[in-house]
Amino acid sequence: MVPAHTLFVGPIWYTRFATSARREGSPTMFLLRPLARLWLGGLAATALAFTLLLAVRALAPFAPWHASPALFASDPLPHTIDRPPRSTLTLTFTQPMNPASVRAALRLDPPTPGHFVWSADATTLTFRPTLTFTPASTYTLRLDTQAQSRWWQPLAQPFTLTFTTAAQPALIAALPAGTAVPATSPLALVFSQPMVPAASLGQPVTLPELGSHPPLDLQGQWLDQQTLLLTSATPLAPATRYTFNLAAQLSDQRGVTLGSNLRWSFSTAWPELYAFAPPDQARGVSPREPLRLHFAAPLDEALLRQTIQFTPTITGTWQSATDTNGYHVTFTPEAGWAYGVTYEIALVAPANDAHTPPLAAWRFSVAPQPRLVALFPGQGQLLAPGDPIRLIFSTPMDEASLRTGLRFDPPVPNFDLSLNESEVRLLAPLQASTLYTLTLAATTRDRAGEPLGSEALVRLRTAAARPALHAPNAFANIRQLSPVAPSSLTLEVTNLAALDLSIYPLDEATLLRLLALRRDEWPAFNPTRYGQSLARQWRVIPGSSLNASERLSVPLSLSASAALPAGAYFLRITSPEGPRSDLLLLVSDLRLTLQHHADHALVWATDSSGQPRANLPVALYQGATLLGSGQTDAEGLWRFPAEEGGGAESGRTEEQGTEEQGTEEQGTEEQGT
Repeated sequence: MVPAHTLFVGPIWYTRFATSARREGSPTMFLLRPLARLWLGGLAATALAFTLLLAVRALAPFAPWHASPALFASDPLPHTIDRPPRSTLTLTFTQPMNPASVRAALRLDPPTPGHFVWSADATTLTFRPTLTFTPASTYTLRLDTQAQSRWWQPLAQPFTLTFTTAAQPALIAALPAGTAVPATSPLALVFSQPMVPAASLGQPVTLPELGSHPPLDLQGQWLDQQTLLLTSATPLAPATRYTFNLAAQLSDQRGVTLGSNLRWSFSTAWPELYAFAPPDQARGVSPREPLRLHFAAPLDEALLRQTIQFTPTITGTWQSATDTNGYHVTFTPEAGWAYGVTYEIALVAPANDAHTPPLAAWRFSVAPQPRLVALFPGQGQLLAPGDPIRLIFSTPMDEASLRTGLRFDPPVPNFDLSLNESEVRLLAPLQASTLYTLTLAATTRDRAGEPLGSEALVRLRTAAARPALHAPNAFANIRQLSPVAPSSLTLEVTNLAALDLSIYPLDEATLLRLLALRRDEWPAFNPTRYGQSLARQWRVIPGSSLNASERLSVPLSLSASAALPAGAYFLRITSPEGPRSDLLLLVSDLRLTLQHHADHALVWATDSSGQPRANLPVALYQGATLLGSGQTDAEGLWRFPAEEGGGAESGRTEEQGTEEQGTEEQGTEEQGT
């Protein structure tokens, strides 16, 4: 057994083991001795071989049958210029080389990281840069005589290689650039170096090294050797950011590549916004009216949704359509625009986008909810006779809906309704001194189709009927009476407490003066100014009830019992409440008919029974001017030539101090006195 402390180190172990075996008297002693001899023999052979190898290594370089290695070729050649930066260096030797010695003897200035690759026969060395050689730079490669062949023979002479790398082509300009680029703009690339031979100019070309996002089908044409014009088969999309990538593999005419990928981008302009609705500053916009936008060209709807801003915010549905006139977008609020709210609409570019929207913000105001905001008269107040009922709404109302939804209580069968935007006027034959209730149904709609939402009630009371005085049998304030029967005048009165009557006999001059006055001047006529005396003044008390019209027959005489004699009289009737009437009374049994022809006028006089009155003096006046006078013949006719005075068309005929106003046209007749 070998002790634990025994070290197995060559003969030392053997000596110790042998000593131990001898000391212990081991029977294996005879076996170990031959093994020791074999081991020592092998060790001596190894030492001899190593010594021989050292001798060969030392003597091999001086062997006459081994020539010194030399550089056979290089790529590039010395003093090469415009060497592509993305290239390799290659050295070819005349015999296999010792790679380690060559690597130690090689130096490249400026230093360039890379790796060396030897051919299988160790005669060709290739240096591949990790990246590329620096463009437009001068490199020097030195290989000294420390480089050895496979048999340790040194390089015959040192080698120096100098070359210059080419300048890489650069993209000087990429057009268009920036934002708001017109969608019809062409694309152009301008390079620093000639990219194609002159023979390629003007020829269609594709550029597979150029890519875009969104994708475009681009066709190119070289305008000159450095400028490439690109056009897209389809127009550029409006309001879109385009990004282009030019691969580093693109090479120029020399074969020199770009060396690195190039990237640039631009944004196309928004299409022109032709129109939008509701317009800016619009008021009274219907809650159901959609927002409409009309663009010149199609637009990405997702971008539009991202760009458009509503203040206050609102949700809705979008619809779009394209036609020959452009791109139409419609936004419909889900629940309609809020009543009475002013909305601001703006097209704002997202924070991460350089798109410029086409215009500034605009505003519009939504109509308030339709409701009755004012009325005349007010609730419970009196409505004067003949006055309209005025209803003021918050929005313009629909006339047909108003007529359907309006109800009177007590019922009013017919009424006039006029509409002026938000104001409604009702003119109805209402009973005096009556309480009415007007009801507007909740379904009554405004012009935009919005309902009131709740029923509206209006209560009002009509005032008493206006005091009124009217002589129904008088024509143009003139009443003819018979001198035979007792004279009386029929009057219609309403809500009058008393009638005060004054009667004045009129002479011919005063009568003519009165007839010359306009009807609106009669209330100021004062017979006493012209010497006409008051014949009688008395009071009549009507017996009618409130609001009831009463027809009175008022006896007329110059005294309490006597009848009116023939003649002309001025009758003035007044009342404490204000209504009055001024009448001309003509008491006569004669009838005068005036007929006008082209060249003459005829006056025909008859009595009340229709018998002609012969030899009756007749006068014809125009205003206060006498046109002519004469006497009727046996048939009661008086002929007045028109050429004697051009005023026969409009005149008065008079007989025996009485006269009648008449207006005639050719071939027509009018009765007169």
